[in-house]
Amino acid sequence: MGARRNQRVRKLLAVLSISSLLTTGVSSVSEHTYAADTRVITATTQPIVFQFNGQWVSLGSDYTAINYNGRIYVPARFVAENMGANVVWDASKQTIIFTSGSYQSNHSSPYKNNEGENKSTQITAVTQNIKFIFNGVEKKLGNDYVAINYNDRIYVPLRFVAENLGSVVSWYDNGYTQNICINWAKPPGDSLLKYFASIHPNETIGLAKTVWFDDNKPYLVVATKPNWTNHMMASIFFVSSDLKISEFPSKIEYPVAIETIPQKNGNLISVYGNAGAHTSFDSIFYLENDQPSLLKEFMGNNGVFTWLQDGVLHVHVSNRTYKWDLVTSDGRKDDSSINDLYQFDDSSLTFDQIDKYRTGVFYLWNMQSNSRVDASFSVRYIKFLLSGTQNDYPAFWSQSATSNYERLRPSLSFVKDDQADIISMQTIAENNDHADYLYRANGHSLLISLRKDSTWQVTGFTLDPDAQTISQLMSGSNSN
Repeated sequence: MGARRNQRVRKLLAVLSISSLLTTGVSSVSEHTYAADTRVITATTQPIVFQFNGQWVSLGSDYTAINYNGRIYVPARFVAENMGANVVWDASKQTIIFTSGSYQSNHSSPYKNNEGENKSTQITAVTQNIKFIFNGVEKKLGNDYVAINYNDRIYVPLRFVAENLGSVVSWYDNGYTQNICINWAKPPGDSLLKYFASIHPNETIGLAKTVWFDDNKPYLVVATKPNWTNHMMASIFFVSSDLKISEFPSKIEYPVAIETIPQKNGNLISVYGNAGAHTSFDSIFYLENDQPSLLKEFMGNNGVFTWLQDGVLHVHVSNRTYKWDLVTSDGRKDDSSINDLYQFDDSSLTFDQIDKYRTGVFYLWNMQSNSRVDASFSVRYIKFLLSGTQNDYPAFWSQSATSNYERLRPSLSFVKDDQADIISMQTIAENNDHADYLYRANGHSLLISLRKDSTWQVTGFTLDPDAQTISQLMSGSNSN
């Protein structure tokens, strides 16, 4: 038995003199053997759900999270790249070099619930003597940490890397999965986030972002998750530059986005997220008497969607009836939903209802519709289609629109790459039976054309329409 164990140890130590991999496709051949500085350890793999600024991210099938002495270890590149940082492995010096970047994730493994990832297993690994450089400064692991070589990959303490790249780490257990949330904010919100975490150590931060109500009013917005372990409910916090904190109780369980919405009399701040299986919330804030205040909270058990139409905030709220009172032509039953469309009035700080209609949820969801809703939804769907999170075409696209999209698809990456907080649409033509809207992003534009028969349908897309085309559509609309 002892001979087998010694053979296993020699094989593990030999790995260190051959190669160390940070992640797939990044390898290095070491010129030195560090066996004298290594030891064999026993650890446990642990199922973990990771969120980076609200985005679910998977480690991928080739990796695992390791629990060693109560600390969570992950591949070195995983944390850094999901924070937009660059990682370099210097084999000759056994050094990992981290350089902060855009703070936009450049990792390509979206979260998916892989079968079997809720299992824990005991593993054997080897510690390795590694140097760490963060933005030109060497940082040493504390006495409670090590660097681990497991399956020819370097695993490092998640908190060590994340915090040295400017993030705040929090975790919670929702009863069936362990969740680790890594959040950061651009200046000046970065220091405010660390301050918030220091005085609210038990809060689980689901999302954080620096926002401005105006040019002179930066705030950090923190959306926390309910933490059942600590018996804490969700809240939305605003932290001012003078360290004043305003708290608003929230029903959001999974924060998704914090958006700045420009309006004539100042910016609005939207905090959007989900609760339960289907319900969405969008909390809209404004600055009242120099203090953040909740203007309106929208809730839709079938979704809430916001966009700018000609610079004015529009909110679409959909709620299912759960009556299952619709039947398709081939006999399938469908639930129905009530859809409300609101438009923000900047002068009165109110939301005016401008449309209300009933439609299906699963099969007949183009039974009734609104042209503005369908056009803005089309941009959203193109983002989903290009990113691979949606494969089916919307029911309100005609066959000609679908063919049109497939032809233009190679040239539509600018839609997916749009980093604006909120979709913005311009009305080109709009009357009772046809409408044309223009979406602009990253130096390109997309004209979305709709026609109405029994209901509205998107009939086509035009990439980068010229000024003459736009002028003709606008003049035609005015003549009607």
